[in-house]
Amino acid sequence: MTGVLYGDIVATSISKLQGLLDARQEAYAADVKVSNKVIAGVARMVTIEYAGGPGDTDTLDDTFEAVNVYGTDEADCNDLTRMVRALYTGRGVGTMCDGLPITHTALNTGASPILNGTSSYQFRMVFQVQHRGVNL
Repeated sequence: MTGVLYGDIVATSISKLQGLLDARQEAYAADVKVSNKVIAGVARMVTIEYAGGPGDTDTLDDTFEAVNVYGTDEADCNDLTRMVRALYTGRGVGTMCDGLPITHTALNTGASPILNGTSSYQFRMVFQVQHRGVNL
């Protein structure tokens, strides 16, 4: 077997989730920013961070992604968190798990409220994300 090259799955997830949320019609999915870090002045956002993983097998890699959802109030944050969870754990076109390159997802932890000492609301989830690589 030749070497396997894996893409930056966090960058892929950020781009993919942003597109999926932008396409949604629900009010709580509107104007949400997806990034790998908190953006100053943005109240409604989702951050995705690399959180380790067990490693690769042949042409598939398992990665854990920590997903933080920020909202303006508890109901807004709760609704957005449920939408993000549905997009991650769904299957097929219109979800994170469409085979391009994500082949399987599973909720590992959460959604857990985060007490951050501010007036914003935050939930945290960790997803296991299996994704394809390419043979060299």
